Amino acid sequence: MMIQIPHTKIWITFRNLLIAFSLLLSNPASAQNEVDRWEKAIQAANQAYGLAQIELALTNYSVALDIAKMNFTEDDPRLFLTFLVIAPALRANGQIDAAAKAMDRGLSLQVALYGEDNPELMTQYPILAGIYADIGNYERAEELYRIAMLMMSGFMGENHPRTVTLRENLASLLYTAGKVEEGLLLFGQVVLDWELALGPNHIRQSISYNGYAQMLKNAGRVEESLNAKQRATEIGAAWDAAR
Repeated sequence: MMIQIPHTKIWITFRNLLIAFSLLLSNPASAQNEVDRWEKAIQAANQAYGLAQIELALTNYSVALDIAKMNFTEDDPRLFLTFLVIAPALRANGQIDAAAKAMDRGLSLQVALYGEDNPELMTQYPILAGIYADIGNYERAEELYRIAMLMMSGFMGENHPRTVTLRENLASLLYTAGKVEEGLLLFGQVVLDWELALGPNHIRQSISYNGYAQMLKNAGRVEESLNAKQRATEIGAAWDAAR
C-alpha cells in the first residue's frame, strides 16, 4: 500500500499494517470511520494544495492532523506523514515557525520509526532546510543540507543530478548567510559538476552558470561574473543547436 502526498512518498510497512489491523479489530466500525475521515481530509487537502488554494488546504490538513493525533499511535506512519504534509502548506501561508515545528515533529517520528538511514529523509531534510532558511536559522539549514548531501551521495552517487542540486542549494545558502567566499567557492565547483552529472552543454549547466554569474556580480567580482555569463551563453547556444 502506498499513499501519495505532495513532497513525500511514504511506504507503509507490513508491521504498521498489522498495527492498523489490530486497531480495526479492537473497534472495527469506529476505527475504520476515523481512517476514512482522515483519508478524505488528506485527499481534499491535496486537491486544494494542488490548485494553490492554500487556506482550504490548511483547513483540511488541520482536520486530518486532529484525527491523526486522536487516533493514530506514534508507531503509525500516518501520524508522522500528516505532520510532514501540513508543513509545506503552512510555509506557503507564511506560517514559517509553525511549518518548522510540524516538519521537525514529523521527521522525529519518522526517524524513531524507520531509523536515521531511511532514504526518504534525504528528500525531506532539504524541505526542512528551506523552511529554516526562511526564518533566518542558517546554521540549522546548513546542517540539514549537509546531512542530506551525505545521504544523497551515498544512495545516488557523488555526481547524481539530485546530489549536485543539493550542493548548489547549499552554495546559495552559504552565500545568503554571509559566508560569501565559501558559497562562491562551492558554486564554482557546482557549475563544473553539472557536466559530470548530465554531460557537456546541458541547459541545466547554463542555468547554474547564470546563477553563479549573478552571485559573482553581487560580490563585486565583475570580470569573473562576465566570464561566467559568457560560459552560460555558450552552453545555452550549444544546447539550442543540438535540439
